[in-house]
Amino acid sequence: MTTDPVVTGYDDMADGALAISQELMAGTGKTPVKAVTVAGQAYDLITCKSPCAPETTTPPWTADALRAAVLGDRHQVMYLGGHFDQGRARAADDLTLMLAPELAQSSVDLRGALIFGQGCHLAYNTVDQDRAALTLHPDWAQASARKGVVGFIGGTGYQYFGVREATDTAAVIEFGERIYLDFSRNLRTRPLAGRDPLGTGENSIGHALIDAKRSFVPLSLVGINLAGIGEKQLFETTLFGIPHVRVQTINKLTAPTETSIVPPATVQSADVSLPAFTLLDQGGYLSGPDGTTARPFTPVLPLVVENASVPNRQLVGVGFLGGTYVDTGNVTPTLRLAATETGSSAGGSFSSRVFWPQRLTTVDHYTPLTGGPTQLLVTPAQFRSTLAGSASGTERKFTALSFRLFYMAQGTSPSALPATISDVTTEVTGAALDELVFTVHVTGPASRVWLTYTLANGAEWRSFDLLQASPGVWSASSTLASLGAASPADVIFLVQAANTDGIVTFEANGGAFFSGQPVVATTTAPLRTTRLTLTVGAAPAGTLPCTGASTPCGRYGDSRSPDGRATVTIPLEQGEGTYALAASFSAEDSQTHLGSGSAAATFTIEKAPTTLTLTAPATGTYGMQWSPTATLRRASDGTPIADQSIFLVATGVAPTTGTFAAVGTTNGAGVAQFAGPALVPGTYAFRAYFGQVVTLPGGNVDGRSAIYGGQQSASATQTIGRAPLTIRANDASRPFGAANPTFTGTITGLVFGDNITATYATTATPTSPLGTYDITPTPIDPDGKLGNYTLTIVKGKLTVTPAAI
Repeated sequence: MTTDPVVTGYDDMADGALAISQELMAGTGKTPVKAVTVAGQAYDLITCKSPCAPETTTPPWTADALRAAVLGDRHQVMYLGGHFDQGRARAADDLTLMLAPELAQSSVDLRGALIFGQGCHLAYNTVDQDRAALTLHPDWAQASARKGVVGFIGGTGYQYFGVREATDTAAVIEFGERIYLDFSRNLRTRPLAGRDPLGTGENSIGHALIDAKRSFVPLSLVGINLAGIGEKQLFETTLFGIPHVRVQTINKLTAPTETSIVPPATVQSADVSLPAFTLLDQGGYLSGPDGTTARPFTPVLPLVVENASVPNRQLVGVGFLGGTYVDTGNVTPTLRLAATETGSSAGGSFSSRVFWPQRLTTVDHYTPLTGGPTQLLVTPAQFRSTLAGSASGTERKFTALSFRLFYMAQGTSPSALPATISDVTTEVTGAALDELVFTVHVTGPASRVWLTYTLANGAEWRSFDLLQASPGVWSASSTLASLGAASPADVIFLVQAANTDGIVTFEANGGAFFSGQPVVATTTAPLRTTRLTLTVGAAPAGTLPCTGASTPCGRYGDSRSPDGRATVTIPLEQGEGTYALAASFSAEDSQTHLGSGSAAATFTIEKAPTTLTLTAPATGTYGMQWSPTATLRRASDGTPIADQSIFLVATGVAPTTGTFAAVGTTNGAGVAQFAGPALVPGTYAFRAYFGQVVTLPGGNVDGRSAIYGGQQSASATQTIGRAPLTIRANDASRPFGAANPTFTGTITGLVFGDNITATYATTATPTSPLGTYDITPTPIDPDGKLGNYTLTIVKGKLTVTPAAI
């Protein structure tokens, strides 16, 4: 590799871009292009703003800065982090756009280049004859192919990235960013056996991507299934090009191999302890030696991944044996939720009255399908809210863990149903009432049953086996002293049972655990009945919907008054319509009152009124990007409305004919830019439409919004002038008596897609005297496009020299 890489990024993609930049520098020995200067203004290509660090001091880069970086010089490897659609790239300034046709029309040499990027719909590729009339052409995948790019990798749909919260002290690299970071690292990883038949020592881009996806699978598991966002990210990351291409790298890495933590002679079960691990406090979350998991809508969890393979055996059950832990109070966990260019799903809160997650392990059954090891995924942390609905609570951090693993012969299937645990009881016995008898009823073929316990103010879980006292009944006894408990109430426990195949049933009383204190019948005063009514106020027209920036978004606070009233203000997240509301009093925390069921009411939400303005320069040039811009705002307060589709229709003003259309998406300032077909010279009336059914040349398009009211702008007129086109003949020479050479020339200013070529001729013949003769270009215009240009013909010179003697 002989050129410097280019890496771009902004928003929550900046963390990933910085990490990928470091990885490419380590692998290529080349420093990625850090900044470009446009019109005297410097721009960092990775716009990093707090909490991203280190913060950049230059303004967010513009589309012109992106053009300077991508189109200004040859770069063999480029990572483009940004907000895309199939034909547009939104710059970091959230205002300007670069278009895919610009890449296709550019003179930059990208033959043999590799481009990969984190951006929604960057790789959304449409078959030309099937694309919609408003779809920009060519798209990024097509434009890259036309430039000779041999590897183009991106998402065919939405791409996702993690969100770094203000409390996070470390970079947050999740979802697509994780795949692309691993891909960039895999480029310099030594190829596995059988992958390098020519002995290059380099990993192919195809294998680098496959291995990145394999690494991503266990990070996206929820139970035995892929999380929805993880599955989408995995399947939509696509390679266009030649998977066998290899990038020459340095500082080679070797794919890690880990020894199994399970003895290789294991037949049915093994009790194992995890090797020592360290969890790092990253502000709002903990990270493990293998990073974190990204389970949507839940707290970030640290991750420990261990090889749990046994030759010719398959892991079918995992039981919890014990571990040491430390509890920390008053913690508000960071939620790891995905974001796209349409906004972040981060924010809000998570609440659980029991320690979540209840089970600390997941088994990766996917990696063995591709020849990899069976992996035990451990999340050694839990969270429990202080009160129902509370966003803060206790964080439990494990410092050591042990598990009981069960195996079957490879290729066999379990035949027994999981055991069912019921009727868990304790009894205090002994002369000094210092002994506890634990009894558990188990239905089904159980091979082992064990009890795992801790103390109310303890710091360690331990286990002991129960013995089968009679069919379906398992029990054991233990003194309080041996348990380390001062009283039966100090003992907190859960029960697990493995069936004859090794499938483990986990029973923790819904996460509340069981208590060593036997249940004693008591007499209490009757609870009072309650009655609940619900009154709904009028919905103000145009109330701002709840967004990811709202604090909190979707959390309903209330204030209780002495007269029993509770007032709730709900951010409007839904679209126009009438909705059913319900209020309920469950009496969950009440010691004196019964629950009252629920009370219902209806609530109507109206669309928010909008304003739409259109501005257009008086003149434009054939073939240039459409220059009118539309601005969408809320009518009530003038707030810009982002991420909405605006349709722009251009109608020729006589004698100009034809109707043309384009669609644009509003940016953070509410401004939409448009990329439509090249308008032939003439005068056009432009009108913008939002939130309604729009009549376009190809038919009607339903652009109605569920949230905002429709608008159309006033008309704006623009005159399109001819584009300059220069056909220049190159000079040539020949000796007297020789035939004329094949004449060549250049055509400058041709609009993409116009099929205008030229021939070059002279009046000189082989017997013409020595001297110079004109080489005259003649345009060839089979599609009748020449009238859209102001043509300049530049003749070349043919020099006839003396013949050699």
